[in-house]
Amino acid sequence: MMSVLLAMTGFAQIRRFPAPAGGRPGSTVLAGLLICCACLDGGFAGSLRAGEPASSDPSAWHGAHVVPSEVAARSQATDSVAAGLIAPAVPLTLSSNELVLLLTRALQERLDPEQGRLELQLLRPWTPVKVPEGPLELVVRELPATGLSPQFILRFELKSGDRSLGVWQTAVQARLWREVWVARTTIRRGTPLREAELVRETRDVLTLREPLADLDRPSPVELEAADVIPAGAPVLARAVRPRPVIRRGQLADAVLQDGALRISLKVEALEDGAPGQIVRIRNPVSRRDLYGRVIDAQTVQVSL
Repeated sequence: MMSVLLAMTGFAQIRRFPAPAGGRPGSTVLAGLLICCACLDGGFAGSLRAGEPASSDPSAWHGAHVVPSEVAARSQATDSVAAGLIAPAVPLTLSSNELVLLLTRALQERLDPEQGRLELQLLRPWTPVKVPEGPLELVVRELPATGLSPQFILRFELKSGDRSLGVWQTAVQARLWREVWVARTTIRRGTPLREAELVRETRDVLTLREPLADLDRPSPVELEAADVIPAGAPVLARAVRPRPVIRRGQLADAVLQDGALRISLKVEALEDGAPGQIVRIRNPVSRRDLYGRVIDAQTVQVSL
């Protein structure tokens, strides 16, 4: 019992002295020098233990590295074994929580920060793997050709320094959280987006099979709803379009410019058009159909 207490309190040197006069035969007295060190209680700087939050600074990782939680315990156990106090510690193992942390770090580094925050979960039980003491590096060897999806198979390699510990593959469930624009109320077709009620919400964008509308950057033209957007639905790219300034059946000026020569005539628009779009128009006199680029609400530029 005394040996265990000494090991727990951090006695680094053990000395035995003869028992005092009158003591029991064969008994000894243990004395030691108590060493107080912050690292015995708080761990070593730069290491990661189970249950502790990971650093959010990617530069602190140099890839995807982790120090298994048993490293500090094994280090103390080694000192105790040298003093002959306790039995050798069991080999270190990489737990499922530490593996998920490594996988998430490795994949997050491949993503643009604007793409969102990645969250992974193992779909199959992970058998803890014996690993050597020290930092571990995880290298992603193979990703699905289609990129990240809600579920996929991930192939990876574990390395300790220059030594490869092996290659594994596992099935994971992924979520990619990002703020997106969502319709607060139902938006009718043709409603200008500046008049629509839109809010920002954090959503898992991997569940969306279509690209989102980029509403964070100013558009050179006014946008409107191309279709009905239900309340609570994210705004998809196909759900918005440039707001037409020329409507089907409207009369407009068709302008033909060739150097100093400028010809203008009235034409009928056969389809809606926003600035910059090519629309079909018709000469009401000759009934000939032409194509022109929409300049504004009253002008279409025609080229030969």
